Amino acid sequence: MSHAPTAHLDVDELCELRPTAQILERLALQDGADLDAAAIDRLRTANRRLGQAAGDPDEAVIADHRVRSLLTERCPDRRLLTLLAEVRVALLPYRRAGLAPAARVLARCAEHHGIIDAVERGEHRRAGRLLAESTARELGGLAEALAAGRPPAFAPS
Repeated sequence: MSHAPTAHLDVDELCELRPTAQILERLALQDGADLDAAAIDRLRTANRRLGQAAGDPDEAVIADHRVRSLLTERCPDRRLLTLLAEVRVALLPYRRAGLAPAARVLARCAEHHGIIDAVERGEHRRAGRLLAESTARELGGLAEALAAGRPPAFAPS
């Protein structure tokens, strides 16, 4: 998986991918089996790595991808997960651009903490909603910045 920045981020592509990612992630998380203590520990460790990657967009996007993958890996629908993996790969350059400012990485880490707490309590529907809202904030601000011709670093969080 390549994390190199792209010369051109396409706002139209992003506006198509964002709702697709929101729906697929929410479904995968909601339909997944309960996570045991070891899985929750892996999630928390991955989320800590995300927080530690503030200031390094390449590492941040890898850590964010890991958290999202762990959140949805227990979905029994393999076709849904395959499609979700394709969408996530297409979103990597956008997520990298969106995670360039350290403050955004830390905000994403805090959002993931709340999602992990909900999963730990067995509140999969709530966790799915929170994940979809996080994706909307993350990629919506980037889409606004790109549409306005502003650099991604100046996207609203």
